[in-house]
Amino acid sequence: MGASVEDAEDVIQDTAYKFLTYIDSVDISNIDGWLFRVSVNSYYDLYRKRKRQSNILMKFNVKELFEEVTPEKAALQMELKRDIHKILEIIKPKHAEFLILKYSTGLKIEDIAH
Repeated sequence: MGASVEDAEDVIQDTAYKFLTYIDSVDISNIDGWLFRVSVNSYYDLYRKRKRQSNILMKFNVKELFEEVTPEKAALQMELKRDIHKILEIIKPKHAEFLILKYSTGLKIEDIAH
């Protein structure tokens, strides 16, 4: 099924726990089938749980959630913006346009050249 070693260990542990919990109600004649079905279901449960967790994390920018915006950081950011605008006014317009295209839009140099 493509599980990692850690996932396989979790599934085995969960299956063993369920076996010990339901040992009195398990049909001994078909124990292999029961263990197989429980382990497969445990894997599917683990997969669904991980998928839900990744979907939740994808909706949030985790770095932004834990990054604290302090007045000092805000002031430094404003100072940086002012410095950039001053430099862009000093240099030739063609060079300023290149820098804006390169760093604001993320275009490659080859794309800007065309």
